[in-house]
Amino acid sequence: KFCDMTENTDTKQEVVEMEADVLKTLNYEVGNPTIKTFLRRFTRAAQGNCKNPNLLLEFLGYYLAELSLLDYGCVKFLPSMVAAAVIFLAKLTIDPRKHPWVSI
Repeated sequence: KFCDMTENTDTKQEVVEMEADVLKTLNYEVGNPTIKTFLRRFTRAAQGNCKNPNLLLEFLGYYLAELSLLDYGCVKFLPSMVAAAVIFLAKLTIDPRKHPWVSI
């Protein structure tokens, strides 16, 4: 059907090959992003250029993210917002004397 939509500018084989190329380029990540998707990125960003990642921040972040799934009130927030809040709270919990959003 896609070939018909494009007025047969591509063959079925070419469309299938292009689809495979697109999927490979996207690393097969074609679903909706979850809290975990953003949490990975935000954890890396929160740790800056540290050679030794802070596993406590990572694990506490995952724990807090899972807790947010237990509260139906969190459903209304975007996964990116929940992940940002989780990183903020995790950093504040680990070192309450230092503001979590201080630039690195």
